[in-house]
Amino acid sequence: MSHLLKDAHETLGKAENVTKECKSQMESYMEQLKTKLDEHAETLTKQHTKNFTEEANMFTEVKKANITEHANACTVESKTLINEHANTCTEGSKRNISEYTLTCTEESKINLTEHVNTLAKKSIQDIQGAISSKKESDYENEVEDFVRRLKQHYNLTMSHVSISTLLPSGDEFLYKIYAAHAICRIVESNGGNKTENHITTYKEILCRGENEKLHKRIFLQGEAGMGKTTFACKLVLDWCNPGGALSSISKTFGDANTLQDFKLVLLITLRDSVCERDVTNIIKEQIIDMVYTDTERNDAYVMLNKIMQQEMCLVVQDGLDE
Repeated sequence: MSHLLKDAHETLGKAENVTKECKSQMESYMEQLKTKLDEHAETLTKQHTKNFTEEANMFTEVKKANITEHANACTVESKTLINEHANTCTEGSKRNISEYTLTCTEESKINLTEHVNTLAKKSIQDIQGAISSKKESDYENEVEDFVRRLKQHYNLTMSHVSISTLLPSGDEFLYKIYAAHAICRIVESNGGNKTENHITTYKEILCRGENEKLHKRIFLQGEAGMGKTTFACKLVLDWCNPGGALSSISKTFGDANTLQDFKLVLLITLRDSVCERDVTNIIKEQIIDMVYTDTERNDAYVMLNKIMQQEMCLVVQDGLDE
């Protein structure tokens, strides 16, 4: 726009210069004419001088009128050109401004949409993260409650053993009467030779090889009355109380911390559920039904299955031969 105005000013300046030049030429011409008239005036009579002066004046007026008309015509034409050019520039500027405005508006819409989508995704992720964190926190709290109830149940029901079938009230603390058992692993070679390896720690029972990979199934055999059930009770109580009396009184199987790798240690007696084949149902009958109320048992059973799917658990089945 400033470019156009500058061009217009230059055009007006040129028109003024033309007018001044014409005027200057006329004035020069008049001076020459006057000089000649002065020369002729010396030889001509006063009458000729007067007539010539009148004609000269008339001629001057005509020229002035012509010059004025020409100057006016130039000015009008310049104004017309300037107006047309200004209108053209104005329309072009309007179009450019409109196009730029539309472009900016579209870009702003796109940027705003992308920003809104980004915020929406982040909000969804934050919400999902919060829900996931809450679920994880709820799960951990429920597991902690399950473990607490289970340990409380074991401490109440297994810490005492009957020392006489004739005296029902003759119970004693397990740690007071517990005697270490001699447990051996029998290894049979390809040639049929058998060797016995004495086992003195829980890790030796639960793990195999140098990589300490856990056994999936472990069978502890012995004659009736040899203390298999008592050993199972000791194992469970050592899991409940890794720094308790039972784990410290014996020189063998004192590594109760090994059992802490298991989230749950579940002891079930198969002799009490002869007709049941599903281990989780036995756990429900013998443990969950004992530590949870009627209204809590279904949720506890669901939690038990979830824990056994996600965590490392040890199930001790006593009385398999019965």
